[in-house]
Amino acid sequence: MIFQRSLVRELTSVTFAVFFVLLAIMLTTQVVRLFDKAAAGDLATDAIFAMIAFTALASFGTLLSITVFVAVLVVLTRIYRDHEMVVWLAAGVSPTQWIRPVLMFAVPITVIIASVTLWIAPWAHK
Repeated sequence: MIFQRSLVRELTSVTFAVFFVLLAIMLTTQVVRLFDKAAAGDLATDAIFAMIAFTALASFGTLLSITVFVAVLVVLTRIYRDHEMVVWLAAGVSPTQWIRPVLMFAVPITVIIASVTLWIAPWAHK
């Protein structure tokens, strides 16, 4: 249906935006922390970029979890705020029909989060 495709498309675009903002914030704080350790002599300067990459991999699952939550919250809030929900309800779309497109969007990301958390994050912490 039209509303399912538009909802998934909007969720996808908001998710990419939120993820890159959260990733930039996390990487910036990590760079500052690692440069501080390198300046103090606790970390070799040639290991800074490797540590940034490992930290990003280790926190990828958490970032994705927060991203999906914020994206769904932002999109559904915007739909209610802009009164699109009233239009969809008047067109015969029940609120329970909104669950399927949100799950179609969230379940593949949940599988990615699970695989990252089970295999990649422990490897990055070694």
